[in-house]
Amino acid sequence: MPLAESQVVSQTVPMFAATYAWIFLGERWHLSEFFSALAAIAGVVFIVRPAPFFLQEAASTAGGDRALGVAFGLLSAVSSGGAYVIIRLLGTRVKVHWAIVLLYQALGQMFFCPLGMLIAQQRYVALDKLQVALCLLCGLLGFWSQAAMTWGMQREKSATASLARQGLAPVSALILQLVFLPGDAVLWTTFAGFGCIITGLAVAVVAKTRRSSAATPSPLSS
Repeated sequence: MPLAESQVVSQTVPMFAATYAWIFLGERWHLSEFFSALAAIAGVVFIVRPAPFFLQEAASTAGGDRALGVAFGLLSAVSSGGAYVIIRLLGTRVKVHWAIVLLYQALGQMFFCPLGMLIAQQRYVALDKLQVALCLLCGLLGFWSQAAMTWGMQREKSATASLARQGLAPVSALILQLVFLPGDAVLWTTFAGFGCIITGLAVAVVAKTRRSSAATPSPLSS
């Protein structure tokens, strides 16, 4: 599926993270979280573009591979939501340093990647110099992205930073797609799906910020 659409689907992570936090950490769900979840579902519908509702758009992007891409994108969001909750738990309750968490994440990838190759019936393939350079660059960018996310998740839940991260990822992906993958189609449903998801996220973040401010006693009152 197009790069921008895959990033829009990944913005459903907060919905799954909030669900895990409610189940395993006992965090309450408020009306804003329910609205955010419904907005995320609406955003995914725009990306999936089911034929009964989007006949023209569904016909222009038909194909089993794309449907499989959406399914795996949602599976990634489900997994990432659980990882965010565990990282937060490790940083606030168990008090594990972020570098140690990052090390075990890397070890887990090294362990599960060969298993994934076996499941996908893949085998080792020698890469040329350009492919090696691009793979190393991808690994470097992924490492620093994961490191920054782990460090930030363990130390502070900033409303502004959270909204910026979730909002800028699809925008950056769209720009990169237009520059490097101009052949991939960009439909109006991509922007509609992103608008639904980021609106729901913004409502949840603003509501949480107001609740936190109301729960914090004023210095004058003390």
